[in-house]
Amino acid sequence: MTRFALPALLLLASTACDKGPYRSSPVHRHLAPHRGTEGGFLTYVARHFDAIYDAEDRRHPVPVRPVLGLPALTRAGGTVQVHYLVRAPVNQARQPIQVALVPAGQVCPGPRCHPLALAAARVRDLGHGVQHVVREATLPAALPRGLYDLAHRRGAWRHRAPAAVDVRAPGAPQQITFVHLTDLHLGAHATAKLQATLDHVNRLNPRPDFAVVTGDLVEYGPTRDHWRQVRQSLATLRLPVFVMPGNHDYYR
Repeated sequence: MTRFALPALLLLASTACDKGPYRSSPVHRHLAPHRGTEGGFLTYVARHFDAIYDAEDRRHPVPVRPVLGLPALTRAGGTVQVHYLVRAPVNQARQPIQVALVPAGQVCPGPRCHPLALAAARVRDLGHGVQHVVREATLPAALPRGLYDLAHRRGAWRHRAPAAVDVRAPGAPQQITFVHLTDLHLGAHATAKLQATLDHVNRLNPRPDFAVVTGDLVEYGPTRDHWRQVRQSLATLRLPVFVMPGNHDYYR
């Protein structure tokens, strides 16, 4: 399992607090020069690919965005850029991938599975044998509004990114409402307490446009079980959620 789609999470970082009883981790110190640009950040990820991703993840394309924590907001008939990291030579990185939009709880293939047409891959060599692959996906013009998982497939490999694409009504909204969540500190606070908060958000009517989680998702950054739990919890939100890290998410 990837640590909460780590590139997507850390890509949103702008600042990190150096205060408190926690020791700054090498990840935080090495990321500091790269936080301003996606290109510099992905080069860092390529250099530390083995440390960030488990062996099973490294055997397949790693979806970077849109994912839970860094979703795409779009409209029917529009396009979405789908980003991967692939450890493979350039010619292998270009191999076709099939993607589809699927509502939560639905299966693909199925009547509510919507395959997307993908343009030819654009590939950038990040070094260390890692390629950054971008494919532009075109959404069907008659695609119903709603929040979708993004399902990926290549051969026997399957990956499903929950709450990755939100298809909106045509035209610019007159106003935007959003939910702000912060300092979840999973590990110090019970998962049930977080889930009760998310269930309350899901009952809001009218539905907010999106949620923003501004850091300290977990109490102790290197604890993988906490990341798995917070990912499972945030995936239950029925609205797109943008995530950025705090000092507890960096430190160890």
